[in-house]
Amino acid sequence: MNFIAGVMLCVFRSGGNSAAEPIAYHCVLSMLLRHGMNQYFGDGFPKLRLSALQFDCLLEARCMVRSLRSQNHL
Repeated sequence: MNFIAGVMLCVFRSGGNSAAEPIAYHCVLSMLLRHGMNQYFGDGFPKLRLSALQFDCLLEARCMVRSLRSQNHL
């Protein structure tokens, strides 16, 4: 969580913005509340598990397509 906030702070400070801290705070708060990122940090990390499963499925499908293309089946 600190890493995400730190990255936001670096992004908003890079433009020489003097109000970087409040902007970064509101950006992180918006990600947590409005976009459901708070579910990544709940008990059992429910959204993290779902995201990892979705990523695995997408990666497996992508690798399958590349394998078939390399064998000239597609």
